[in-house]
Amino acid sequence: MVLTTNRAYRLRGVGRGSPAALAVRRLGGGRVLLRQGATRVVSTGAPGIVAGLRGGHVRFVAVYDRRAARSPGALAGLLRRSQ
Repeated sequence: MVLTTNRAYRLRGVGRGSPAALAVRRLGGGRVLLRQGATRVVSTGAPGIVAGLRGGHVRFVAVYDRRAARSPGALAGLLRRSQ
């Protein structure tokens, strides 16, 4: 898993600090995969890429190996270890 919180790294113009509505519109998906505290981890429509939304803004964008995280629980474990 590669998780970035740097504002310079963007996916389709969406990165840390971007409005959540913009992220859902540009990245597609938007389905909540899991909650981790106050952060909602949502699908992006692209396989293996998720975004963390909190307080109406993007908190992080992450890329992961779908074979390593086949379920939301496994994805939660990867996210917990990467932060």
